[in-house]
Amino acid sequence: MFTEQLVAKCSFRGDVVGSEGHWFNSWLISNDTLSYAALNDLRNHAHEKGADTVFVPGVPNLFRTSVTIIGQAYRCQ
Repeated sequence: MFTEQLVAKCSFRGDVVGSEGHWFNSWLISNDTLSYAALNDLRNHAHEKGADTVFVPGVPNLFRTSVTIIGQAYRCQ
């Protein structure tokens, strides 16, 4: 479970968003695949900010056509 103590010595790098899926191809892609792709997109954006840790509060936004995950990126090492 995330607590502020876990990132107390980390530097906040910014908010990040990972998303995957489009209305025109969602019927071809499973929900699992959409979710994993959105997580990978989130990790890539965190890496671009120099982060090595991402906290994802709450529940991802799951739609029939896409998945969007919003998180907070930290550099902890």
